[in-house]
Formats: sequence, C-alpha cells, structure tokens
Amino acid sequence: MKQVFVFIFLWVCVSCSEKNEVTGSIPADSLANKADGVVVLKDTVHETVTQADSVVKDQGELCTITAVYNTSYCGGAVPPKELLDELAKHHALKNTSITLHVKGTIRNADTRKVIKLDKQGKSSVNLKEGLWEFGLTTDIDKRIAGINPACEIAIQKKYGTFSVKKEGKNNFYLLYHFDCDPCDPDMKKRP
Repeated sequence: MKQVFVFIFLWVCVSCSEKNEVTGSIPADSLANKADGVVVLKDTVHETVTQADSVVKDQGELCTITAVYNTSYCGGAVPPKELLDELAKHHALKNTSITLHVKGTIRNADTRKVIKLDKQGKSSVNLKEGLWEFGLTTDIDKRIAGINPACEIAIQKKYGTFSVKKEGKNNFYLLYHFDCDPCDPDMKKRP
C-alpha cells in the first residue's frame, strides 16, 4: 500500500511540474528514498537530481470544536441559589481564539494550534491523533465576563484535555471554567 501511495505522489508531482515533461512510465532506478522519508526523483534527461517541492504530511483528523464557559461566584455575601445556578450554565465562548497543544510537549509551532471560534463558540481543525490540552490566548471577546485577558496566569492555564482518535468521531465539547481572577489580590472565591 505504501508503494502505491509513493507512486501516486510521484506521478502527481511529475505531472504538475512545468519544468520537465515526462512521457511513459518512471523507471525504478530513477527513484531513491532518503532516511527522512523524502523521495528524490532523478531527472534522467538532464542527469541531475531534483527534490519534490513539497512532501505530503499527515494532516491529522478533522475535529469539530465547541467551546463553552461558566464562572464562579466572586462576590462578598452568600449568593442566592438562582445566581449560582446562572453562573454554572454553559455559555458559548464566542469570537475568541483558543490554543490547543499536544499534552506533555513544549508549546511550539509543531505541537500547538491556535483557532478562532465563531459567534457560536465553534470551529474545525485538523489535529494529529493523541491527547491534547486546551487553553486561552489574549484574543478574548471583551463581552465575556469572568476572564481577565491581561492576567497571564489565566491565559497560561490548562483548562482541560481531550483525546483525538484515528478515524473516530472527533467532536469535542470543551468547558472552560473561569474561577475568580487570580491576578486580583482583593478577589476571594465565595461559596
């Protein structure tokens, strides 16, 4: 199966190339595999070696993300039950950018994705199989109560994890719980 994929990839690369016109089949001695998985095509007409412009990378699994949030009570007096019930409700984390990164890795471009959520708190993204963590960026909708985008502690926090499965239904409901502002020394969490 792998050989068929390599052949199809090479055929597409060669047929899309504007520099060289290839007719007939590709002889087996014109292919060379390198250790890093890059296939090199020998140009038999010009006796040079040319590398494919791009290598098809694993794009991962298509994941649908729905992000919601709820908040804690951070006032003074003991609140009524109705207020606590309202704060516990899930609200769309709309018009906000969030981070997704592979659990246990340094957050760099290879292991981290930043996605922008729409007005319903939804987005789609391709992610590699494995365990992912989710967090925030400073790009937070200003109308969302309970989060201070200037508070680095809240932005760097890991809010939870989810697992991307190969060829599975990767629909995720991410819950962000915004506690009392950790950057405000006067704020105390109440019951």
